Amino acid sequence: MILKDYEKIKRGYAFGVPTHYNSFHIGLDLIVPKNTPVYAWADLEIVNSFLGKEGGNTAWIKVDGRPELVRLLHLNEPAKKGKYKKDVVIAKTGNTGLSTGPHLHQDVSINGKLELSNKKNFTDPEKYNREFNDQECKHCLTHCPK
Repeated sequence: MILKDYEKIKRGYAFGVPTHYNSFHIGLDLIVPKNTPVYAWADLEIVNSFLGKEGGNTAWIKVDGRPELVRLLHLNEPAKKGKYKKDVVIAKTGNTGLSTGPHLHQDVSINGKLELSNKKNFTDPEKYNREFNDQECKHCLTHCPK
């Protein structure tokens, strides 16, 4: 999972809700302290990493064999580009850019391209994250020792 104790983490703005700056939030805000480790939720690659005005330290991520582009915003430091195995720390949360407090913003572009004006190209990160969690749980039901 992207953050330890994911299900217990307090949520900020959810997908699709109006915010103080936009009528449709394209991602999910997970309220966690600065420097909380962010884990690779699958084998993945950080394909871009930069400091942006609004999102602060931002990482663009592609999961092996999947079409989506996942963005993580407000990271404490720039993430290092490269390939990562599942469960490895890939970044730490922060309070960069136009953030109003420490949190991790995650959004998921369905077609693998960042088209901010096309809201239909985004999916709910909660649904996306549950899909990976469910895969792990289904795997454990048949393969993991009890």
